[in-house]
Amino acid sequence: MGPFIDGTFKETSVEYEVLKPCTEQVIAKVGLSAEEDVNAAVNSSLKAADTWANLSGHKRACHMCRWVYSVERYWIKIGNYACIVSFNLFIFWQIFVSTLSSPCMPQPSLNTSSVAGDF
Repeated sequence: MGPFIDGTFKETSVEYEVLKPCTEQVIAKVGLSAEEDVNAAVNSSLKAADTWANLSGHKRACHMCRWVYSVERYWIKIGNYACIVSFNLFIFWQIFVSTLSSPCMPQPSLNTSSVAGDF
């Protein structure tokens, strides 16, 4: 699956395989965006910003109310996905921090005496 531009997912010519670190099993394939995709996304967002800016306050409020209604309607599904993403980020952070304290990684030194001498 590629980038979401102008209301549709675009195909990409290059895919990146996401691996499960402990088994090196492919768990997902993510499309990599080319420069043209990025330019199309930027142009689309600028067009959307112009459209939004030209709406009346009442029309903007209507769009926001519909958005809130959608979030409330799918709150449980959104919450489940948020929990999964948060948990995955937590695990990633724990792995990242553990690599920093690994004996093979150089540890940063906080020598404040040399900093004070520089001023």
